[in-house]
Amino acid sequence: MVQPAESPARSPPLPPPAAALLPPPPPPAAAMPPPPAATKAPAPEEQEEMPRPAFLPPQPPADSAELLPESWRAALTVEQQQWIGRVLFSRDSRGRSRLITELNLWHHPPQTRPVYNQPPASPDPFFACRLFLWMPHRIWHLQLTCPQPLCTGTMTKAGLYRTIRRVLDINGWYLMATEYLECRRCKKKVVGWSQGIIRQLSPTYSCQFPAILTYRLSCDLRVVAQLRSRTLGNGANRLFNTLRENHSNAWMRRAIQYLGVCEQFLALCSVRGQFPPPPQMPPLPSPIWLLTVYSYDVLTRLDEYKARITSTFGSILKMDSTKKASVTTETHELYPPFMRQLSHCIFEVDPRDARRLIEAKRSQLEGRHGMVAPTDAEVIKKISKKEWRLHCRRRTRGPEESTLLIQELLDTFGGPAGRNTLDVPLLNALRIQDIWSTQRAHPSCIQDPPGVQLYTQTGRLTKGGVSLPVYCCARGSTSLESFHLNRFIPGTRESAKHFQTFLVDGLARWNEDRAAPAAEGQEGPLHSYSAPQAHP
Repeated sequence: MVQPAESPARSPPLPPPAAALLPPPPPPAAAMPPPPAATKAPAPEEQEEMPRPAFLPPQPPADSAELLPESWRAALTVEQQQWIGRVLFSRDSRGRSRLITELNLWHHPPQTRPVYNQPPASPDPFFACRLFLWMPHRIWHLQLTCPQPLCTGTMTKAGLYRTIRRVLDINGWYLMATEYLECRRCKKKVVGWSQGIIRQLSPTYSCQFPAILTYRLSCDLRVVAQLRSRTLGNGANRLFNTLRENHSNAWMRRAIQYLGVCEQFLALCSVRGQFPPPPQMPPLPSPIWLLTVYSYDVLTRLDEYKARITSTFGSILKMDSTKKASVTTETHELYPPFMRQLSHCIFEVDPRDARRLIEAKRSQLEGRHGMVAPTDAEVIKKISKKEWRLHCRRRTRGPEESTLLIQELLDTFGGPAGRNTLDVPLLNALRIQDIWSTQRAHPSCIQDPPGVQLYTQTGRLTKGGVSLPVYCCARGSTSLESFHLNRFIPGTRESAKHFQTFLVDGLARWNEDRAAPAAEGQEGPLHSYSAPQAHP
């Protein structure tokens, strides 16, 4: 076996040449780092504090509030600045503040801790409010046009709007911010929540805008909806008192939570001094402001209301067009027959429906009551008003025929036939002639609208072996029993503008309440007075 040759013993290393003992040449001045203070190697802590290379971006500041625009910081508390800056903004590669790309409409502040191991530094987290971010161009990438009348340019993003609005809610406040949009053609800047922008959006997007804006404050739609209900006494003062109670209860719950946490640390004697007191509850706007917001809400839907009131959408405006005749007293013996004949002068029963009801009633009387071959007059006396209303359709006679019949009726009751046994007349002769001279030009105003179906069959009912249809009329006088101004105008202190606002809104809601049962026969689970949402 061949053994490897042993390597000769290594000789001690030779000293380096003189040139190798010289220090290396210094680097260029621009790249030369500052000389260390000592010749010894720096500690690890000192190495971390050395300046970083120039090509790395600077570290973002620890304070997220610096990411917000200056105008936003002026309107927000310190706590609000921190969480909004942390949620909505970041820094780019150059260290500049940028709005994030993944945006949502609603942003909520961090919740308070269930258990505090340290005393709270501020009461602001306990009173923080949410933020609504309305940016239709950035969030949905919609193509919007310039709202200026003579411009057709497209809109592009132009930064953030400098003002953050406070919005009045049911039991508190929330913040709302938006974007600036600029027209590519005329260079006009428009705020994202202006009506010129919102009107361009389809109901899919516009229905998500939650508030009505005024000059300084804004109001959530849920607050405005409280004034739409047409009940006596439901006015601005009542809504103001309800809001004040709700806001006070919500503020006191937050204050109790904050003070309870502070009390725990004071009881443990773990802190000295005093905690900051809770902030004051923001004051509520006046009832007059609430009426102003309600007027703005009606004005934004004025075209819709006009269309619904004038039956453009097929709804039927039902107003009490009757006027009490100038009678001496309603307790007069001749008053009921006079009113029945007055109604007969205006309406006539459909002959086919009347004949069908008479035959059904005759069959019922013969089978149940044992009547033998009753005449039509005897049968008609047995038919109740409810049966006429359910099973017979009525239509107006026409203005000419109604005018002649009313004149004959007044002539008849204006003579001896219009006096009772005590020779007391039913009609006031002078007043009734004065009223009729004015009203005889208006029988055409109370005629059925041409081409409008006022009756809807809602079912069938068997009477005396005869199947009768059951009708629901959109004109019925029973729906006018509660049509009074006190159901539309909740108080007596409203101005002329507010009076008209309540009246228009009340008429549209009244019309919708009566048209829905007439068209469907029964109420469904959904109940809304908004046409864009009910019929998108």
